[in-house]
Amino acid sequence: MLSLVGLALAGAAHADDAAADTAVRTAVDATIDVYLSAPILEDLGLELRQAPDLRTTQDERGRRIRFQLTAPAPWALRFTALNDGFQGFVGGALELPGPLVLRGDSSSRETNLRFDRVVMRPVGDRDAVTLGLFDADGALLFTLDHIHSQLDVAANRLELRNMDLRVAPALAERLGRTELIGLSLGGVDLRAHTPEPSSVITNPNAVVAGGCSTPDFTLPIDVALTTISSIQQVAREAGVRVAISPSATLENVGQGDVPWYQAFTTPSDQHPYLVWSMYRIEPDDGTLRQIGQSNVKHAFYSINSGCGCPGGQILWVGCGDTYGVFTNDNPTWLAPRGEVEAFTGTWNRCGSLFDPDCNGVRNSAPTADDFDRRMVVEEPDLQVAGAQYLFESWYIVQEDINILNSMRHRAVNANLNGSSWIFSPTSDVEGPAIDSWVSQTTNDPNEMNRMFTTAEGAVQLAVRATVLPDSRTRFRYALMNHDFDRRVRQVRIPLSVGAAVTDVASWDIDNDPSNDWTVSVTADAVIWTAPVSEGVGVNEIDWNTLHSFGFTVDRTVTTGQMTVTPSESGAPSELSLITLVPSGVSAEVFSDSFESATTGAWSSTTN
Repeated sequence: MLSLVGLALAGAAHADDAAADTAVRTAVDATIDVYLSAPILEDLGLELRQAPDLRTTQDERGRRIRFQLTAPAPWALRFTALNDGFQGFVGGALELPGPLVLRGDSSSRETNLRFDRVVMRPVGDRDAVTLGLFDADGALLFTLDHIHSQLDVAANRLELRNMDLRVAPALAERLGRTELIGLSLGGVDLRAHTPEPSSVITNPNAVVAGGCSTPDFTLPIDVALTTISSIQQVAREAGVRVAISPSATLENVGQGDVPWYQAFTTPSDQHPYLVWSMYRIEPDDGTLRQIGQSNVKHAFYSINSGCGCPGGQILWVGCGDTYGVFTNDNPTWLAPRGEVEAFTGTWNRCGSLFDPDCNGVRNSAPTADDFDRRMVVEEPDLQVAGAQYLFESWYIVQEDINILNSMRHRAVNANLNGSSWIFSPTSDVEGPAIDSWVSQTTNDPNEMNRMFTTAEGAVQLAVRATVLPDSRTRFRYALMNHDFDRRVRQVRIPLSVGAAVTDVASWDIDNDPSNDWTVSVTADAVIWTAPVSEGVGVNEIDWNTLHSFGFTVDRTVTTGQMTVTPSESGAPSELSLITLVPSGVSAEVFSDSFESATTGAWSSTTN
């Protein structure tokens, strides 16, 4: 269990080895708010014990524990500012009296650590954007990253908000819990007074932006998701379900600036939304299944890193932004995905979770438990031996000209360590997870992956055809609706006359048999249809949702079409998607090694 009985924060100076004029400012008289996640602490076997001189508060459900610390002058952090925007730390110190006491229980031992002096200082080189908490001997205990910085020059005030509080290797090793390395225990906010600049230096790494004052929303917008650095369990009901949250970093790689307005601050409410999903590749037959899907995280602030522009409500060209695990798990910003139209990137505020009475004033979101509005994966879905797991995130940005580079996915190893799932990422790949099941550039004649773009959004269809030892062919299709808002209620795969079809199945995102799609095998097709309840479609393929379909047939492989029927009326009434389908040639011909003058005709129809 983790006990925080007090904190001391301080910093060390970095050499001034810079170039382009940059103001050096100090942050003094700091107030630090620490927010610890009770579900994370409980799952990790960590505990906070209240000290007599450390007053803590909890939210209405006791799931977030908050305490406040102050660091009076003369202790101060030093940082650089360009265009009145925070750039990074160059040194300084904030210090509070200790002690910091940590208590950790694991299955093997109980550990108590006491640190009478703890210091905060930048981690990394000049203009570092990560802070660290160090003990008196210089050992790094925690890192503070994914900082949302806001410098108010007129008010002489610096705010560093939504920082992830992560366990550093040295602390994890002292606790005998190396699996804790990099995990976020909560978040940290810091507010400080910033007197007039103490000096102006020349910084060779500073980038003076071409313009940070008048946004241009008329040019093409292109936002790229550049990193998913962390994937973490944020709550667990043992044996039943796990809530998971990521961190995400992006960059404006387009020509136009991007509106990033916090909800209820402008009439348009225009801002991006982050969603994430988890997938499993089955070990027995290679089926791709979506096993978890988040609701929508509303973006609310852009830090504009790496470009010289100040943070605010615009993501300027060439600038970056980041959100950590702590922020992406905050129910303040989480809302139902059904309120967003993915293709247009618009949010239906009136009648939403935040504005149920349509008066244009934000209401407090309903109280959320540890799993409400999060991405929840059923725990048995993480315990399939030999399975491969993929994690995917996507930023939905209005008028984005390339949705594929605003998606990113990682292969992860999922391991239950004690009472907590540890997700160890391996690859870090641009694009949707379906591309790691079948590549869009595959040369395998028994695989295909194609994107289909319509005037109403995009869908993607991938297929694997596997020739079995008895020469029959097993087909596995994965149909991904990226942002086709009319949804999908039916799919159809053609068959040749006399084809013998077995093992027909479909796989959706949940394990509820009551909403499974029905299947009909006719003389010329296999047809799957979404169920209907009281005249309303149920479990249709909505945006950012993947369903898989499959069967085994005594036919070889050829190129054909899957017919997809949208749920809502419109034009076209059907989509015809090129894919691999069963041919008109019986697999028995090839299993008997039969050859004739007509073999060429058969091979010419295969792909």
